[in-house]
Amino acid sequence: MSNSSTVVVDHEPRPAVAVSATTTVASSARISFRQLIGVSCCVVVCDLAIYRGEGFAGLALLFLLAPLLLWLSSQRPSRTVGLLLPGAMLVLLAARMSWSGSAGLAAIGFTLVIPYVMVLAGFRTYVRQVASFTCRVPVGGWLGLVQCVRQLRLSPFLPRITWIKVLLPLFALVAFGWVFLLANPRMWTRVSATITLAIGTLSEWVEPFRPELLEAGFWLIVVWAVLGLVRPVFNQSDDDPRTAARGTPVEFDDAVSWHVYAAARNTLAVVIVLFAGYLLYEFANLWFREFEDGFHYSGYAHEGAAWLTVALGLATVVLSLVFQGRMLTDRRVRTLKRLAWTWSCLNVLLALAVYNRLFIYIEFNGLTRMRIVGLFGISTVVVGFAMVVWKIARGHSFAWLVHRQLVSLAIAVYLFALTPVDSIWVRFNVGRILAGDLPPAVQLSVHPIGPEGLLQLAPLLECDDVTIREGVRAMLAEHHEQLGMTEKTRRELGWTSWQLADQMAFESLDAERRT
Repeated sequence: MSNSSTVVVDHEPRPAVAVSATTTVASSARISFRQLIGVSCCVVVCDLAIYRGEGFAGLALLFLLAPLLLWLSSQRPSRTVGLLLPGAMLVLLAARMSWSGSAGLAAIGFTLVIPYVMVLAGFRTYVRQVASFTCRVPVGGWLGLVQCVRQLRLSPFLPRITWIKVLLPLFALVAFGWVFLLANPRMWTRVSATITLAIGTLSEWVEPFRPELLEAGFWLIVVWAVLGLVRPVFNQSDDDPRTAARGTPVEFDDAVSWHVYAAARNTLAVVIVLFAGYLLYEFANLWFREFEDGFHYSGYAHEGAAWLTVALGLATVVLSLVFQGRMLTDRRVRTLKRLAWTWSCLNVLLALAVYNRLFIYIEFNGLTRMRIVGLFGISTVVVGFAMVVWKIARGHSFAWLVHRQLVSLAIAVYLFALTPVDSIWVRFNVGRILAGDLPPAVQLSVHPIGPEGLLQLAPLLECDDVTIREGVRAMLAEHHEQLGMTEKTRRELGWTSWQLADQMAFESLDAERRT
């Protein structure tokens, strides 16, 4: 008779149901005056920032105001503290875009809108729910437009007797006023001149904002999108993870066959031996950085680090595949867990080895943008592996893991997008060069440098090496000319194309050139 015990294994929320009459309640509700004001403000800001915008400063303003505008436009605005995180992420992104924007930052900003409005509506941002919510935005927008049409049908807002009370006095006022003006030529001249000036001024002010047919279509798309975001078609009882089962007691037993269990056990045992043997070699040959002549830095420290990162990723996949489904309820899983903990410790050492190889290459000839990408990449893999370990320890499902892996990847991309990469790698290399280590100068000459990186190059104008000093001077002169043309173009395009980093770099180079 086999031993058995009980454990609680979590389950993911049930799949989202198809849109039905019960799921469209929110999108068929009456549009309030507050919502109308919020959607109108969204249209105005999107028109200025996107349709009439010429650069990233306009998008920065859009993302800065997005949390407030979406809250104002929402059906039932939530006041949960959960809004602080996505709202703060949008604000930080806006600050980064006003400094130095890119198409990638813009894509991240529009993506962040989805989790923000989901939290605003009271939903949790599970990956599956995010995908389902995004797919339903067009449906919600269409239902919102239909509701707008219903509410805007012509109907008397006031009783007929009220119209008479308003129109008759107004007609009398205009008629008698006109007569009095005609009776006083000087007054008529002054008033007519004032009216003509006011009409002309108003026409000049309105002329740049006169919509074209294409712009009116853009407004319609914005209204559609905003209504779809803030008037979701979710069925709370079916799609909200808060209503899903949190855990179900299950019995430990021989849930998988002996052959499946043996395959998993033997696989873990083999990789433990393999990883232990390799790590002994790694630490003996590379950890103390005593390299022989002709050491292949690119092959070992660059490409090698990438392959070790792949190994960590594969380890994550293997552990995920072993500890899922019925294996979690097998009575022999304890043995597999002990092997998994041993292998996890070895993977931690392997991650340290990857970091070591990356820093070897950075020490060899400096820092670059792609080496920073590598550091972010290996850190993301390490976090993903830690999540696998947590999944095994807590008995979570595979869907739980996939969701959090995707979230960790999204956070890594977001943090990298906010990081002033050019400023970091250029400043690092400049410090190395000024300390007498000249090889990093190669990175400054062969890699493109953005405006925030140009701000870090000025100290090299005092470098003792004449070649580096004059090379940097020529580089700055070239960038000064390019930035001058860019600033001239942006002044013509307007404030939406403004970038703080470009302006500061140009002013700095211009001041340096004048001295």
